[in-house]
Amino acid sequence: MSGNLNIIAHRGLWNITKIANRQSSDLQKQFTLKAYENAFQKGFGAEADITLSNGILVVNHPSDETKSFELETLLRLREKYKTTEKPLPLMLHLQSSGIAIHLKKLLDSISKDDPFILGFGYDYAPQNYTMNQGILMLSTLSPTARDADFLYKPTADNTDLVLCTPDEIKPAGIYVEHSPQGFVNWNLVQYMADIGKHVLFCAVEFDKPTGRILKQIRARGLDKNPNVHVMTNNPEKTAAFFGIKRPIEAKPLKMNPVLFSKNTSR
Repeated sequence: MSGNLNIIAHRGLWNITKIANRQSSDLQKQFTLKAYENAFQKGFGAEADITLSNGILVVNHPSDETKSFELETLLRLREKYKTTEKPLPLMLHLQSSGIAIHLKKLLDSISKDDPFILGFGYDYAPQNYTMNQGILMLSTLSPTARDADFLYKPTADNTDLVLCTPDEIKPAGIYVEHSPQGFVNWNLVQYMADIGKHVLFCAVEFDKPTGRILKQIRARGLDKNPNVHVMTNNPEKTAAFFGIKRPIEAKPLKMNPVLFSKNTSR
């Protein structure tokens, strides 16, 4: 996977005929351990929605709490398939507040300082970037944003703002939101990628206007950057579009932080 962007299987790798016309049977396969194992076996990263239930971190979605399993189970499953060549990025979408301290403890016990566990969500507002969470954090910007607060710092006399140096930028990267028409703030995306920050594109699909984003990623050479991640419901087709060859079948290994997000459009 070195030298190529990472494909992130949204809610795991589950069968879908037409994304625009999902069948209920397809939706039932999301958020299952089998869907995540399918993704890891094929060399894809994955995204999971995380909530806290009775003090335990679980994978599910607020719209469907009937299906859930412990995050620890997912982390250990990933460890079985992860290799240096195949880091299997994991995007953790925190769906509620109060998760950070529990997440740090869990990651410390299984995947301490893993640079390919990325996250975004409630507990990672800008004021928390300086906290030692033991995880990577992404910052998210709305599609209408033309700039990002984290790029600036106050002057010594607090009378103005000046641009931060790359090392002074606190988020580990950006979570790129886009308008329904697929508009993205490409200037900011390109800058963050150029300085070695993570860039996560969300919900990019071929059969929607957002499909144009994939063409822009390739045209700008961002598909050759291993810190660029594309989250999609159709990872196999997306990988083929970028010419990324996946292992036929990854064999489980004998056993081994998160970005948070805000960003973009236009």
